[in-house]
Amino acid sequence: MLAAFVFESAFRLSPFGGYLLSPSDDPVILAVNDTFLRASGRRREELVGQRLFAAFPGDPDDTGDTGVAALKASLARVVATGQVDTLPLQRYPIRVQRADGSEAFEERWWYATSTPIFDEHGTMVCIAHRNDDVTERREVAEALRRSTERQAFQLALSDRLRALGSPDEIARTATAMLGETFAIARVTYVEVDDTSGTFVQRHWRSDGGPEPAHGERRRLEEFGSAIIETLRRGEPLVIRDVDTDLRTRPHADAYASIGVRSNLAIPLVKGGRLSIVLSLQHDRPRHWNAAEIELALDVAERTWLAAENARAQEELREASRRKDEFLAMLAHELRNPLAPIRVAADLLGRSRLDEAGLQRTSAILTRQVRHMTGLVDDLLDVSRVTRGLVTIDAAPQDMKAVVANAVEQVRPMMETHRHHLALELPAGAALVSGDAKRLVQVVVNLMNNAAKYTPPGGRIHVSLAVDAAHVTVEVLDNGIGIDPALQPRIFELFAQADRSPDRSQGGLGLGLALVRSLVELHGGQVGVHSEGPGTGSRFTVTLPRLSPSADAPGPADTPSIHPAAARRGLDVLVVDDNADAADMLMLLLQAAGHRVRVEHDPARALAEAAAHPPEVGIIDIGLPGMDGYEVVRRLRADAATAGARYIALTGYGQAADRQRALAAGFDEHLVKPADPDRLLALLGALSPGLSAGLSPG
Repeated sequence: MLAAFVFESAFRLSPFGGYLLSPSDDPVILAVNDTFLRASGRRREELVGQRLFAAFPGDPDDTGDTGVAALKASLARVVATGQVDTLPLQRYPIRVQRADGSEAFEERWWYATSTPIFDEHGTMVCIAHRNDDVTERREVAEALRRSTERQAFQLALSDRLRALGSPDEIARTATAMLGETFAIARVTYVEVDDTSGTFVQRHWRSDGGPEPAHGERRRLEEFGSAIIETLRRGEPLVIRDVDTDLRTRPHADAYASIGVRSNLAIPLVKGGRLSIVLSLQHDRPRHWNAAEIELALDVAERTWLAAENARAQEELREASRRKDEFLAMLAHELRNPLAPIRVAADLLGRSRLDEAGLQRTSAILTRQVRHMTGLVDDLLDVSRVTRGLVTIDAAPQDMKAVVANAVEQVRPMMETHRHHLALELPAGAALVSGDAKRLVQVVVNLMNNAAKYTPPGGRIHVSLAVDAAHVTVEVLDNGIGIDPALQPRIFELFAQADRSPDRSQGGLGLGLALVRSLVELHGGQVGVHSEGPGTGSRFTVTLPRLSPSADAPGPADTPSIHPAAARRGLDVLVVDDNADAADMLMLLLQAAGHRVRVEHDPARALAEAAAHPPEVGIIDIGLPGMDGYEVVRRLRADAATAGARYIALTGYGQAADRQRALAAGFDEHLVKPADPDRLLALLGALSPGLSAGLSPG
């Protein structure tokens, strides 16, 4: 017979944790071995003599903690049957002491067997409970399982999202997959307007119920300032139970109104502002573990990236569509004036027109060429402004003078359409800092826009208002109005394509885009409002006001042409490789009394000028073999031709092109097609006494 100390040593030194319990419904710990003490982090004197479930209670905050109930049932079976009872793998968190002295429950997993011990009379004297702590092994297995499941989920999510092209579809699909994986009541994709402190949410619900009404907004503050601050910091929000969490308990009614008892929220902060929240919501308390938080973070990142890519693709498709529409519109606008020009050219070639017919044909050609020139100028102007190539020559300007100048420019168009124009101007000055020419252009474009879209006989009201900080120009019409869907992008390039699909109003849809760019260059803002089709439109421009003590502005720059006269014609050399353009220019100048020679080749032009020096040279820039800049430099270098006047006539019309032409030696820079009146006025100024215009006969 072995001595008792052998059995005691075998118990105490066993590699499996164990303790001896009294055989009762509320057992007392009679003995405990060293292995269990190490596993539980306790000392023997803390446990021996203590009731088991007082020493190892359940976690009251963990609704998934069933360890106490399972062990009680197992011990009860042993007492009732006198048989060994084995528990399957059991989760039984135990209370441990942290390094800082505080206590917390730590998740543990055990295999457990309870064995009854009888004396020689068959009386049960104790229960030997053996447990095997497999927490580490289970964590490794769980980590491997979660990794496999996560990878499978990520692949499935990527496959599903890859086929979707709409950000809303992406959000709905991702939230549904996440909700099904977590087996929760609802996943919400929240769009936040952090400026106003409001949000709109779109739901996936496990019961398939309806989403909230589109556009239904709620205030962030309803759900607790501490919660919102956590999200604004970009930190995941973990709420196990709304009713017990100190951050949410005062706002439990708000959470109850949307059926939320526990919540895991992943925020997206863009530009320092809360933008989107992926919110996993459950209608019961829930323990969100680290793996779930990690997976939610990953899904949120993938969803937002896929949605951003889809949004970028949508924008590219929209830009391509609008580009195609614009090109079609541009072709339409250019063909319109080309049609009468072609017919007029054909009629002139037949030489069967009387004097009245010639005058009418000439007027048609002039109008259509001016229209085409305006189209090209608009294209170049908006391109320069939107690319930041335009600088503002800022000086104090009185917006009253700007508005008056604009009205004079637009008045002929309004009179043609029999519009009723009303002006409302303040009594005093309305001073701003800006470029007079560009400010006039802004008001002209707004008034032109109103005139185009207001039927004949309609009303247009232009007002100017001044307050302490701003000067506001308002252009109001009772025209065709603007669809609400178009208003957010009415100031974008080519937006007119949607507003007037039949193209009956003409133009390229560039005027409003140019208005916004020019206003922003002046530090101002532009806005639009319309109740919809048939209700008219109101456009406003708000500019920073200058104090009345600012220097008084000079007069607005209003171009005017004063025909000059000449005693004799000038000797003019025209150099242009476009034979038709050169010949037409020669006919124009000859009709005005000038003597004209034409050369198409720059080398021959230099030779002709050396042999017979001209008084004026009109030279194209884009010449074959030698550009116009080099031609004028050589003419200036020759003493015989250095003193002539040289005019660049070119299709290159940007400010840099003009500067380059003047630097090369030109006296003037005209953009094709040049205004005949301006060209003749330039020549007339060189020879006083000769008519600068064409006489009717």
